[in-house]
Amino acid sequence: ECFESELEAYKRLDDIQGRSIPKFFGAGKLILNPLDSRAIEPSAVLIEYIPGVSLCDIDPVLVRPYLYEPLIAAVATFSKHGVFHDDVNQNNILFSPAEAPNRAVLIDFGCAALRDAEQPDEEWDEAVRFANDVGRLRLSLEKKLGIKLDVDQATAVPDA
Repeated sequence: ECFESELEAYKRLDDIQGRSIPKFFGAGKLILNPLDSRAIEPSAVLIEYIPGVSLCDIDPVLVRPYLYEPLIAAVATFSKHGVFHDDVNQNNILFSPAEAPNRAVLIDFGCAALRDAEQPDEEWDEAVRFANDVGRLRLSLEKKLGIKLDVDQATAVPDA
């Protein structure tokens, strides 16, 4: 289930891949040595390698608003794509590159929940509110940075 959720989440979030989430390249079975006969061939998701450091390990001085504000805004759009992450924590937020970050990325969509085509709006909205991806992201950042964030400002959509 985790593999299928992650795979579908990346497909649904195609328009933000390579910015706030890793770029998805493909999926399949992991066969380490074709000559070996294995009872289990694990499923694999091939995504962009993000050379960086997690929120739990980064120097808070390096975490600036121009890094986390686009991430908060991107996470706020997940539900419109029929996805919520459901595992936002300090280990799943990366800053790249580690020494002088210019990008914040949310990884690990293995626990992602996906909206079913027949799911009523009210039911989906309630699930999204309960998962509270944006709130969990905000709390993770606030805890690390020792500040209070104005999430409404970070998630505001600019006028067209």
